[in-house]
Amino acid sequence: MGSDTSSRSRMAKHNCQPSCGYVNIPFPFGIGKGCYVDEWFEVVCNNGTDNNIPVLKHANLEVIGIDLGRSTLEVTLPITAFWNFSDSKAQQNSSISLAGSPFAFSRENKFVLTNY
Repeated sequence: MGSDTSSRSRMAKHNCQPSCGYVNIPFPFGIGKGCYVDEWFEVVCNNGTDNNIPVLKHANLEVIGIDLGRSTLEVTLPITAFWNFSDSKAQQNSSISLAGSPFAFSRENKFVLTNY
């Protein structure tokens, strides 16, 4: 019976969409009115080229995983870029503010270097 309760706690709210693309959306997150605990936990399911893409609506961040057992929400952050074409240099920065949200950045952040 303990495992049944545990699995139920990792499920979407009753009558709510349980996933978007390859990502399970457990309560307190949710897709659709009445399916999430508050606006910070609302997820929208956007149509992607190959798959549906879950997006944390209020923060406008793509969700790639939710693990309630570890209290983690994995999202993709905007790309910060720096490039050098000939003698001209360009830089593109973006920032994310979690002010007023129930979320905080983890010490497990991962930074990836990409080469265009």
